Amino acid sequence: MKAEFSERQYEQLINSELISKWSAVLLGIPEYPTPQEEMRLGYDAKYKIFENKSVKTFYLQYKISTYHDSYLGAAAKYSAQVGNPFYLTKVRGPKIGNQHNVLRILGNKSKNVYYCAPKFYKFLDLNTYFSSNTIFDNSILISISKLPDINDVKSHSIAYSEDGQKTAFFSKPVDVKSESFEEIIEKQESLHFKPEIIFAEVIESIEKGMNLRIDNTDFDKLSIYGKINLLLNKYIGAKLVITYEN
Repeated sequence: MKAEFSERQYEQLINSELISKWSAVLLGIPEYPTPQEEMRLGYDAKYKIFENKSVKTFYLQYKISTYHDSYLGAAAKYSAQVGNPFYLTKVRGPKIGNQHNVLRILGNKSKNVYYCAPKFYKFLDLNTYFSSNTIFDNSILISISKLPDINDVKSHSIAYSEDGQKTAFFSKPVDVKSESFEEIIEKQESLHFKPEIIFAEVIESIEKGMNLRIDNTDFDKLSIYGKINLLLNKYIGAKLVITYEN
């Protein structure tokens, strides 16, 4: 059975939810590539968050799936790997734009590149989870780094169990493990806290997201803290105060 909602609806609602969930730790405005940019970059959304004195960048490619409750015929190879009922989502290899391999290249550089897909297919469920702010909690994350490259023009897909606990990559089945956001955060290796890196990220995000023009010829000569204070004071009337604990 096909999903009763479009990938666009799922993408817009989950992005809205993530902005709300991560509002306290977001670094700047999330990046959502245009369809043309997505063909080159591979992902639907890019989030930078600051947590536990480290910066983490997440790349998400959203998918919707078809729901299957049969273990016969064409469904047999999928149900044999992940059980019945199950979900199935298509992966775009060289035959269809090569998105998967673009993401694999990105995944070799960053740990946090994921396919994100719902563990539901009914519009009523989408509406219910949207109302309770739990769309993301009812979705699976599959790390691109754990998947193989696609080196042929065959059709490829990812099958996963109704609860998302069992996942397999096809055409030849490869068992993979889906993850939750909490698991991802827990396993992250903390980066050493470097304020100059954090604030540089903030400046870049603010300038890019708001398309600012700083009317100050000496802006580039300011320290990183000076730049942040200038931006904060100019646009929101705030001032950065840095304290250190012994």
